[in-house]
Amino acid sequence: EEEKAKLQEATHDKLMLAGKDGQIHHVAEIDYIINDVLKHQNNVFKIKRDREDVKESIVCGEGQVNREFELKEFEIAEKSALVYLNEENIRNQRGVVLFLAKKIGVNLLTGKSIMNVSLPIKIFEPRSMLEKIACEYRFTPHYLNSAMEETEPLERMKLILRCLISSLQLDPQMLKPFNPVLGETFQCTIGDYEIALEQISHHPPISAIQIWSETLENAPQLDGQLEYEADTGLSTITGYKHGHIKIYFPDTKGTIKITTFPVGEIHGLMKGSRTFDFMQTLKVSDEDNNLYTTVVFNPDRKGWFKRMFSSSQKTNHDYFEGIITNSKDFDYKTNRDDVEKMKKKHKIEVFSKLEGNWTNSLTIDGEVVWEYEKYKPMKLKYINNPLPSDGRFRTDLIALLNNDYSKAQEQKDVLEDIQRNDKN
Repeated sequence: EEEKAKLQEATHDKLMLAGKDGQIHHVAEIDYIINDVLKHQNNVFKIKRDREDVKESIVCGEGQVNREFELKEFEIAEKSALVYLNEENIRNQRGVVLFLAKKIGVNLLTGKSIMNVSLPIKIFEPRSMLEKIACEYRFTPHYLNSAMEETEPLERMKLILRCLISSLQLDPQMLKPFNPVLGETFQCTIGDYEIALEQISHHPPISAIQIWSETLENAPQLDGQLEYEADTGLSTITGYKHGHIKIYFPDTKGTIKITTFPVGEIHGLMKGSRTFDFMQTLKVSDEDNNLYTTVVFNPDRKGWFKRMFSSSQKTNHDYFEGIITNSKDFDYKTNRDDVEKMKKKHKIEVFSKLEGNWTNSLTIDGEVVWEYEKYKPMKLKYINNPLPSDGRFRTDLIALLNNDYSKAQEQKDVLEDIQRNDKN
């Protein structure tokens, strides 16, 4: 009755066109409808998801150690960075190849496009890719706060590098998140910071991200656009992350940019041990202060021809090394063994050197500044009233959360068909 009274008292100076029914609805009525829907959806997620209190510190307490890899069923290995241990998931994923072959064959016989083939729901996890991206930033608020308190540009760069290296542990996983549909969003908070993501392009798939704080004065602001791409070999998947991330510091009006990201590689897709490695380079720049960082992952990795004669290499697969210089164009990956010679030849100044194992530790200028077991990621907190476009409201995701695999597959196919047929 109270809501009805509010609707009757609503003024006519704010009107809104709703849906295809041709009816003009008051703003108050729209708010009521949306709130009623969200109230129902939130009840679903309160049952299925625990909203744990955010832990402000990433430092493990006495008697505690970080167990991020173990929670995702990985084991740190000597010859490869990570080995995946869940044999049931591996069997399910290997069975997808046969599934796809059958589906493609049926589509060819019936004259349908092979692009309409939908992956089986059993290889998915109940979250959208946008939520996975947000989870990869669970160290970021801590290091943004630390960088905010540090005004010296080189030290600020080092803190951002600590953030990026420590966050790599949040990337590997074997279950597939749902591909976001165009316009899908995700909102959450981590510590004092809010995070918002939106899928702004379907082909190519591009996700926009923003991280900011409404409560901290002069808090850094992060924004960027990321495109994810995967190449599949006979028994390998290579995952690429393109795009950029910018971190803006209001106190100095300076910006640190991440423009190149390491490449993830999964081996053992069809046979053998399932492993995960990083390779290629990470590039970070602060152009205002003439600081340029290049980090090379698995720098001693051998090509397939050399591996035919010797599979061993002098450093572990998770090893990385890099430098911070004043040269934007210096190719550290190619000249890493001749840095001293290149310094004299090209008048390059090297401010800092870093190395480590991304599964274990980071050392900068001889000082260990991060160790895997001593620091754990912060908790991601779901907000109570996200936009109706939030990925947690997807019908296929909700069905999978409730272990209704048949319904989840059906709803996933429906959403994918809508996306394919969307001409806008």
